[in-house]
Amino acid sequence: MPQGKAGSAELRLAVEGLAMAASMTGSRFCRLHHAEHANQERLRQKTLQEAIKAGLRDHEFVLYAQPIIPLAGASGGQHCELLLRWQTASGDILAPGAFLPTAEQDWLSLSKAATRTTSVEPR
Repeated sequence: MPQGKAGSAELRLAVEGLAMAASMTGSRFCRLHHAEHANQERLRQKTLQEAIKAGLRDHEFVLYAQPIIPLAGASGGQHCELLLRWQTASGDILAPGAFLPTAEQDWLSLSKAATRTTSVEPR
């Protein structure tokens, strides 16, 4: 549909097309994306990708060790879960949800950060 004013017939056809697309996917919803919003999202993703690469280069990713303590008091050694965090140059610590989806989507490897980390911060 051309940008600007749409006639009622064009609008009706667009709505019918969205309804058909939603029904074909078995969904009750269908999203209509505006080109400007899509461009802004692509720019945001590209900026985040570059920041992740810079963070890898500058060794900004940190592993934290979170102890795993058995509830029943069983012994067998100490265990911990390793948590990856991003400590940016400004000192902010970002949780994985802020960067992993982009890193995984674009096949950026954070395993480099884990293997270059020489110490693990206790949590």
